[in-house]
Amino acid sequence: MNRTFLSSADIVFFVLLLDLLIFPYLQFLIMPIGLIGIALLPLFMNISVTRDHYVWVYWIISFSVIISTLLSLFRPYTSDFIFDNFKYSIQFISLFSYFFIFKWYANKKMKSEKNILIALYIFCFWYISLAIFYIINPIGAVDFIQLIYGRTTINEVDSTFDFRFSYAFQDANTSIYFFLIAIGFLYLLKPTATHFYIFFVFGSFCTLLSQSTGGALSWFIMCSMMAADRFKFTLRSILTLCLFVAIFFAVSYIVFSYLFVDELRFFYDMAYQRFTDEGRIASGGGRLHHWLNLFHMYPLPFGRGYILYDNNSILPPHSDFFGLIYRYGLIALIATLFFLFYKVKKIIFILPAVVVPFLVNSLVDESKLFALYLTFLGLSNFLCKDVKVADFSHIASRRH
Repeated sequence: MNRTFLSSADIVFFVLLLDLLIFPYLQFLIMPIGLIGIALLPLFMNISVTRDHYVWVYWIISFSVIISTLLSLFRPYTSDFIFDNFKYSIQFISLFSYFFIFKWYANKKMKSEKNILIALYIFCFWYISLAIFYIINPIGAVDFIQLIYGRTTINEVDSTFDFRFSYAFQDANTSIYFFLIAIGFLYLLKPTATHFYIFFVFGSFCTLLSQSTGGALSWFIMCSMMAADRFKFTLRSILTLCLFVAIFFAVSYIVFSYLFVDELRFFYDMAYQRFTDEGRIASGGGRLHHWLNLFHMYPLPFGRGYILYDNNSILPPHSDFFGLIYRYGLIALIATLFFLFYKVKKIIFILPAVVVPFLVNSLVDESKLFALYLTFLGLSNFLCKDVKVADFSHIASRRH
């Protein structure tokens, strides 16, 4: 009987991934604890970075961010935002280290996906457990989460007002994107029927609990792509899938209605208020209003710094696309788009949960969400090493 033992490198990178998935932020800087470990790793491991196009694009991004931050010093009222401008620019630049360190691990040290799978299984169990706890006792769950994750989580008032599960984040949108990316990568590592149904069942449950429109869109697209890969769109498989979906939602509704009748009624009331709010519908969730406020600032090669202050107010972009344009300039936007989406065929299934927040919420601004995607992008070098073209059929037949 062959046994695969984890090497010291496997354990180190298992802990780094688990830190992203479960451990709290560094409270003062709001950055992953693992960044300290990544900074220290070269002292203990012979880590080398291949000078490929990723390195050169990263230097372009860093140069644009630094220049934009320095230019912000010459803008009015900069003295009020110097610390934030420099803090967030350093945070943005440093998070790319997750990509390079996991890319090195995938190419040089990684022999199997066992440690990554274990970390993802632990995270799924932890996330689902907290979500169920939240349904049963929202206030108790929020207090427990705040005890572990500190000031980066949502408070009791906001959480119970909308009844949206936010995990370790202040925004339920971030929470569901984070979960979908994680379990989507679980399917990529082991594209089996079991993992597809895990994604379908737990993904739909957590998406519903988040009440996130972007999360629901991401989940639907990801599920459709996985179903196309899994069932190959034969008539029999489509009918089987439709039957499974119908039975799943019927049984789930009956079980939850019986066990959590009061909680379910409260959830319906909150969801109805949220999705029928006239202001929300008229303004596209408020984002259109925020984007229109930005358009009077002309896009330039370099930006104005992280804090967009104009007309005596801070203008939140509510979109990484617009945020990068006005914060760090067109050069940084183009370089970042190239870095994040140039080679993504191997991780195609998690892209909806990356592209949607990049366009209408925030991927880059949420340190752990951004670092998680960069980690999986780096690990994608391990996926399909023996496959010349990474398409749906190759990924599906990779491991059975």
